[in-house]
Amino acid sequence: MAKLPISLSVAASSVLGWIIRDLEPPFFSLILTTVALFLLSCGAGTLNNYQDRRFDALSSRTRKRPLPARDISPKQALIQAGLLIFLGMAGLYAASVSAPLVLMGAGALICYNGVYTPLKKRTWLAVFPGAICGALPPLMGWMGAGGDGLDMKIWGVMILFGVWQIPHFWLVGLASPHEHSHRQWPGPIPVFFWISLFAALMVAIPMGLFLFSAFFRILLIMNSALLLISSAWFFFLRPGEKKYRAVFQRLNLSIFLGMLLIAARAWAGP
Repeated sequence: MAKLPISLSVAASSVLGWIIRDLEPPFFSLILTTVALFLLSCGAGTLNNYQDRRFDALSSRTRKRPLPARDISPKQALIQAGLLIFLGMAGLYAASVSAPLVLMGAGALICYNGVYTPLKKRTWLAVFPGAICGALPPLMGWMGAGGDGLDMKIWGVMILFGVWQIPHFWLVGLASPHEHSHRQWPGPIPVFFWISLFAALMVAIPMGLFLFSAFFRILLIMNSALLLISSAWFFFLRPGEKKYRAVFQRLNLSIFLGMLLIAARAWAGP
């Protein structure tokens, strides 16, 4: 129920925010912020499972989850969610000893469980509050490292994560339309537009905010070009629903490689 893969991704993206911070905070603050965000994400994921328990019981993909399968009770799920959220929020306060990071965590929780979760059952437009949720972990890692949240470097990274979230979410639905027949999903052209925008920003933002060498610039351009070429190939030249899963995998690989290049450049220093 804690959605460990997603929670680990949240923790990893917060580490990126810490790495690109100009100053080097104590290593303990990195560990504490990362663990706190992981626990908070696990709590939000558990609460999401509680909120979706009746909906999950109707889908062959999710009906074996603990709540619809009745392996645990809703009360037990709420206890787990509450405990994890409390530990996560306490950890964020201990990492920063200030209100802003805790308020950011509360805002992410409200955005994910209060807006995105109920909205996703009704419309694909839920992707936009979902994109905001996905953009917050790097900022929270940055703030845990002592950043004030106004630096263009962290906002550039947040924009990349936010734009990436949009085709990422739509591709999940397009890859399994029978599981989401109650929703109308955008076609390949709108999704390809957002992938193209993400690919362009993956080159423009890092080059504009970080001093990359010629070698790293070439790697950034190659990463985006391969994403565009492979997406166009699968979208417009390959039939069948499996093409969406293939594009989904390449989109995830692209942001992973892009963030790895940004982290390597930031870690190297001026």
